[in-house]
Amino acid sequence: KTTGSRSFANCGLETVYFNAISCDVFNNANEGYSLFTGNSNLTKFVFGENVTKIPECVCGSIANLQKVEFKATVVEIGESAFNNCPSLEAIDLSTVETIGDYAFNNCTTLKATDKNTATENDKGTIAFSDNLLKIGDHAFECFVSLQSIHIPEGVTYIGKCAFYCCEYLEEIRLPESLITIGEAAFCACGLTEMVIPKNVTTIGPYAFSGCKRLTRLELHDGITSLDTTGLISDCTSLTAIRLPKTVTTIGDNFATNCSVLTTVEFEGEITSIGLEAFADCCQLASINLGTKLQTIYAGAFIRCSRLVDIRFPDTVTTIEPSVFKLCTALTEIVLPSKLTVLESRMFDG
Repeated sequence: KTTGSRSFANCGLETVYFNAISCDVFNNANEGYSLFTGNSNLTKFVFGENVTKIPECVCGSIANLQKVEFKATVVEIGESAFNNCPSLEAIDLSTVETIGDYAFNNCTTLKATDKNTATENDKGTIAFSDNLLKIGDHAFECFVSLQSIHIPEGVTYIGKCAFYCCEYLEEIRLPESLITIGEAAFCACGLTEMVIPKNVTTIGPYAFSGCKRLTRLELHDGITSLDTTGLISDCTSLTAIRLPKTVTTIGDNFATNCSVLTTVEFEGEITSIGLEAFADCCQLASINLGTKLQTIYAGAFIRCSRLVDIRFPDTVTTIEPSVFKLCTALTEIVLPSKLTVLESRMFDG
């Protein structure tokens, strides 16, 4: 029932039949090793009918593993089970309820389909089980062949970096049951639009950062925990964003390098704007800072070369260095009456 990592390393195996009811692998998942590391001829792994959970790290870092078969009894895929298997071609997830952290991280050629419905043209899709509840952290990171996903009702959690750097992922349907979207969950994806379901209450930082094709992001007022740090940074096709009324702080690098962003709407009262929050938003001409803003951190609007209109509420007490550096279109600015800290290089350039 228990075995150490690399127990069968470098054995020259070609096919493995695994039918353990349970198996714990003593391993540090971050090492990337598995029971069968170094078996360069191992191309096929078959799990028997006794298996209900694919053990953690069991197939990690098997460079030439191409095919995995398991029965409908499998309901869980453990942490790092297939981490760093770059040759893995296909896997059937139609019975799986839980997908662990790093489960398919860096499986760059994987095509996950339902064997009962897939055809030769069904490429770049995932057919999930209707009973799926959770997608773990880094689960499908760098799944570069992935083009579309339909996540079924019942899923409540999408983990940190779950679909990070899925650069060809253009279409996704999120379930109404979803509650949490983790940090950088869709960072650097090919998404063109995203509508957040009404039951989502938590979105982590950098969730949509680097989605260079994203033209629409619709957030709702029921989101009670929205970490705006880097939220839409490097979304170079996004022209407008509306933040729900629950947002009171704009995080560091919130919209850095959103080069066509022209409209920002705050439904709530903002009290602070973070470090380089709007840096290099070179199409942003004006912004309403509300009535309760207190602190603007360094470089918040640096290189906003078309910014011509900025009005401070009297509540502002601190403006850090280089906030308006290289804002070359600014011709007039009125400082707030309660300002107590005005740092250097505020209007440099």
